[in-house]
Amino acid sequence: MSTNLGQLTRAVADARAGNITAFSRLVVLTQDMAYAVALRVIRQKADARDAVQDAYLTAFRRLTELVDDQAFAGWLRRIVISRFVTSLTRKGWRVPSASGGSLLPQK
Repeated sequence: MSTNLGQLTRAVADARAGNITAFSRLVVLTQDMAYAVALRVIRQKADARDAVQDAYLTAFRRLTELVDDQAFAGWLRRIVISRFVTSLTRKGWRVPSASGGSLLPQK
């Protein structure tokens, strides 16, 4: 695990410096995790793939905002979930707070 974390941390630092190949490495190192998170939340393979793709685009654009390089995987997880919630609200669904409830159509 520490080797993977080391590779991930190096790739984040290199990608932040503008190395596109390093960002590709980040995708390779985290794509299984990102897809698993998306599939667990979304439960539709195509929508999960779309959410992951959107999440990587967001991560690429906002990489300079990441404070701790070692936190990339958790940060990416939050982006994946956020992309899903955003897509639901655009489709007219109301997403309840974290305190519970289910997804409800807007009235």
